Amino acid sequence: MQQGRTVAGRAVLLCAALALGGCTFSDALKHDEIWSVRPGKSGSARNVLFATDHDLDVTAQYHVGRHWAAVTTCGVASVTAFAQVSATLPVFRPCVAAPGATSPPASAAGAAQERAAPMSLFADDVAAEAAARGCHGMLLYVHGYNTMFRTSLLHSGQIANDVHWPCAMALFSWSSEGQFDRYAADIERSAYSVPELISLLRAVSEKGLQEDILAHSMGARIVLAAAAALEPYCKARGTRIVRELILAAPDIGVEHYNDDALHLLSRAAACVGRVTIYASDNDMILIASEGVHGGIPRAGRLPEQNLQYAACEALDADIVDASLAPGDRLGHGYFINSYEMMDDITRTLAGETLAARSAGARATLDPRGNVAVPCTDMTGQPTVKTAARYVLRVAEDRRPSLGTRLLRHLIPLVIPVQ
Repeated sequence: MQQGRTVAGRAVLLCAALALGGCTFSDALKHDEIWSVRPGKSGSARNVLFATDHDLDVTAQYHVGRHWAAVTTCGVASVTAFAQVSATLPVFRPCVAAPGATSPPASAAGAAQERAAPMSLFADDVAAEAAARGCHGMLLYVHGYNTMFRTSLLHSGQIANDVHWPCAMALFSWSSEGQFDRYAADIERSAYSVPELISLLRAVSEKGLQEDILAHSMGARIVLAAAAALEPYCKARGTRIVRELILAAPDIGVEHYNDDALHLLSRAAACVGRVTIYASDNDMILIASEGVHGGIPRAGRLPEQNLQYAACEALDADIVDASLAPGDRLGHGYFINSYEMMDDITRTLAGETLAARSAGARATLDPRGNVAVPCTDMTGQPTVKTAARYVLRVAEDRRPSLGTRLLRHLIPLVIPVQ
C-alpha cells in the first residue's frame, strides 16, 4: 500500500512539475552533452555530410538556426565520437552547382547539366567520402520532432560510431523548431522537407551508391513519404535504391481501414529492400501524438499490430518490440541511448535476419513464438495468420520500472502539445 501511495505521489509531483516547466524538454533550450553508448575510447573523428533546410544564423549553435529557410544548405562537419561526442563547426557548401557551372573538361554540357541537378553536389561529396573510406555506401540519419541541428549532427556521429558504420555517414536535418510544445509546427515543417529528401535520395542513387537509412519518429514519416513518391522512379530503373530502412518509433498513423503506414510501406516497397520497425507501447511522445491526431494509433507504439505488414500484406517488414529499451525519460528516444538497440541495429545493417539475431550467446533479440494476426483476405473476409514475435533483449535490471511506465502514461494527460 505504501509503495502504491509513493508511485501515485511521484506521478502527481512529476506531472505538476512538467505542466509548469514542460519547456525544459525543448531541444532548443538544452545544451546537454551527448555520449556514445560504447564505453571508453571506441571511435575516432569522421566526417558527417549534411543537408538542412534550417536557416543559417552565426549567433546560433553550429551557426544553424531554428527556423525554416525555404532553401537547402549542404556541408560537412568533423564529429569525434569517443565517450563524449563533439564536432567542429560545419563547413557550408552548396547542394547544387550554380547556373552555368561546368564540370572538368572530360564532361561538357551533359555533365554540367547533371551537376546542376537537385542535390548533385551533395551526392558528389558523399561519393568522395565513400571512396576515401574504400566503400560505396551511405548511412543517412533523419531525426524526429523537437530536434535541433546540433543534436542531430552529434547523434549522427554517435550512430556511426556505435553501429560501427564503415562507410559515408550523412544527415538530413529538416527544420524542426526544437520546442516540446510545437509539435504541430514541426508537422508542417516536416512536410516542406519531403521534396528535398526525394532529390537527395535520387542524386545519391545516381552515383551508384548503396543507401541505408535510419529514421526516427516524425523523420520516419518524411522518409516513407519520399520513398513512396519515388515509386515510379524505382520501378523505371528496376532498382531498390535503399537497402535497409530502419524506422525507430515511427510517428505514422495506423488507423483501422485507413492505415497510412501500410499505404506508404506498400508504395515504398519498389524502392526499399527491407524495412525494420522498432515499436514500443511505452512511448510517451507517441501517446501524446495519438491525442493530437484525434486518437489515431501510431505505428511506433503498436509492435504486435505491426506484424500485419509481413503476415497479411507480404511486405518485407521486420518488427521488433522495443518496449523494454532503457535510456530515455520519455520512452521515445530509446534508440539513441541504448546499447541494446545499437547492437541490434548494427546487425540489422549487416543484413542479418530476425532469427539470426535471436540465436547464440550474443543474441540481441528474444523470440516470443508465433502470434495470431487478424487479416482480411482478397474477398474482404476476415482471416487469421501467424507471425513470429521478437522482443529486444534487455537485462532485467535495465528495463523501465513499473513506476516509470505508469508515469509515462500519465504525463501526456497534463502536458499541452499544440
